[in-house]
Amino acid sequence: MKKILLCFVILIILLVFIYSFNNNNNNNEEKKILLGYCPTMKEVASKIALNNNNINIVEYQSTIDVLNLLNKNEIDIALVGRIAKSSELKENFSELMLDNGFTLVNQNKNIIYYRNLNNIKIHTYLNEKEVKEFLGNVDNVVFYEKIEDINQEHVRLIDWKDYNDNYELIVVIDEDNLKIEKFRIPVLYSYNSLNDLKIN
Repeated sequence: MKKILLCFVILIILLVFIYSFNNNNNNNEEKKILLGYCPTMKEVASKIALNNNNINIVEYQSTIDVLNLLNKNEIDIALVGRIAKSSELKENFSELMLDNGFTLVNQNKNIIYYRNLNNIKIHTYLNEKEVKEFLGNVDNVVFYEKIEDINQEHVRLIDWKDYNDNYELIVVIDEDNLKIEKFRIPVLYSYNSLNDLKIN
């Protein structure tokens, strides 16, 4: 009788242990956050995943794809290489720019090879020293006192902080037709808070 009772107690303990183990696993799975990113943000996404154990990362083909998936609630966080236009997101989103930098804009979206940048006239209000460090050459750059002085038809080098819905990006690509990362900026979007995310 004692042996049966002992076996029964051991069985109960095992069942409680198995239930607790499965419950903990389920809780861990529920806490997983899915972060979608565009190809130019692969390195940034990997760093975020290393610093946040609860984040799974998935690469998608483009920024548009990532933002669409965020709007459909198929991912929790979007990591993209540019600032989203207001029309691309629903209301009440969180935005977190992870860096700063410069980019090229115009009134019409366009693509240009990096090797051809010296062949076009670039207009900017930015500091000449910073522009030279960024582009490596300023022979084809026209400088202005402020951004408002530049004609909207011109190709403009701007700070990402000044980017708005009225601009269209000039996408700079390399010989393999890949976007050059220094003209992009890592930005996180979510419909939840991004405050608990560990970036560094």
